[in-house]
Amino acid sequence: QRVAHAAASCCATGATTASHFCDYAGERVKFASAVERCIGYDSELCDPQGFASDGCTAIGAYAWTSAACNVRAKISFETGQIARVDSVDNMDASMVKNLVRDDSINFFKVPWINKEGLPTDTASCDALPWCYSVADGCVCDTIVDETPGFSTVTDIGSKEDILATLKIGAVDPTVFGSGVYNNLGECLPGVEVYSKSNVICSDALG
Repeated sequence: QRVAHAAASCCATGATTASHFCDYAGERVKFASAVERCIGYDSELCDPQGFASDGCTAIGAYAWTSAACNVRAKISFETGQIARVDSVDNMDASMVKNLVRDDSINFFKVPWINKEGLPTDTASCDALPWCYSVADGCVCDTIVDETPGFSTVTDIGSKEDILATLKIGAVDPTVFGSGVYNNLGECLPGVEVYSKSNVICSDALG
């Protein structure tokens, strides 16, 4: 399982310079661990103006901060494919990882319900109040809307129904280690179901 790792950014109350408080040079930790590290040194995760020279990380290394991050989508003018763009409050774009800046070319396909209204040039992009244009696409705010694909198990007729309805994939449940997900077996022909609870197929799908 791959998860994001970076150094901690820990500030004393009111300070603008952060320390990493590493256990060894080059140490990187998960976000939750960075928060705990700062608390352990009577500090808090912060959005600093600079870092102390503590020998923990090299210049240009990534660090967790408390800055708010907005996830946007860049829509390619040419293909309609999208790329993820991370916009961090009060932070220069050059400090954001290049794969998620607004000049990213890391595009991927998405199943648009209707492509007719997609911006195809600078003018159509800039006419949208929640978007702005860049050289190769239109960067727009995003909203996450989570709705169930199926309300009850009786709504699922076949594997083909699932593939036609659920467009977002997932990693293999076995990568999370033993005991995290339970394999309920083949609940429908060709469909193997995993659940975090010890339930039967009808409960898991319903």
